[in-house]
This record gives sequence, C-alpha cells and structure tokens, in this order.
Amino acid sequence: MKTGIANQFKMINYFSKILILQILIFFPLFLKGCCSISTEIKHSKVKIHFQSKEQIKQLALDGLILDHSFYERESGGFSLIVVLDNKELKILSKSKLKYDVIIDDLIDDYNSRINNE
Repeated sequence: MKTGIANQFKMINYFSKILILQILIFFPLFLKGCCSISTEIKHSKVKIHFQSKEQIKQLALDGLILDHSFYERESGGFSLIVVLDNKELKILSKSKLKYDVIIDDLIDDYNSRINNE
C-alpha cells in the first residue's frame, strides 16, 4: 500500500516539474510576443489637405475618424493637423488626399528632444 502512495507522489512531483519547466520556457516567449505588438505601433503628426467637408466624410466611411485635430484655412480649402497611428496612416495613404507628414515618429522625436537637453 505504501508503495502505491509513494508512486502517486512521484508522479505528481514529476508532472509538477514538467509544468514548471513549461512555464519557464514558454512564459518569456509569451512576454516577447506581447511586448513586440506595442513596439509595432508608430504615431505620426500629419497635415491633411481638403477641398471640401465631403472628403472628411469619405475618410470616416473608409474607417478613419479625425478627432483631436487642429484646423487651418488654406487657399482653395482647409487642412487638419492630426496624430495618426500606422494603421490610420495606411488608410489615409489609400485615399487620394494630399497630406504631409510633419513628424514621422512622435516617440523618437520626443526622445531625441529629451536627449538633446
């Protein structure tokens, strides 16, 4: 009877060691995958040129909502200065609107200003 219980404890000890080993191997890989997602997102400051408000509506229909923007009047229309992530910038690039990238990567720009002080 004692040998049966001893064997069960050995099996439990064996499986717990395997579980700990799996956690030690796969958890860092999981963390690396999670962290790499956040580094792929880049935010850019962009100036978009419009001739009419209808173009803003078309961008919204395409999936690009322009909130927190700065409005400027221009000859022949107006422009909006916005911050877009790389997915939003891809939507904008597919449109036929003219735009200028003012700051390509806001985080790099911010870090370079801190380092230069």
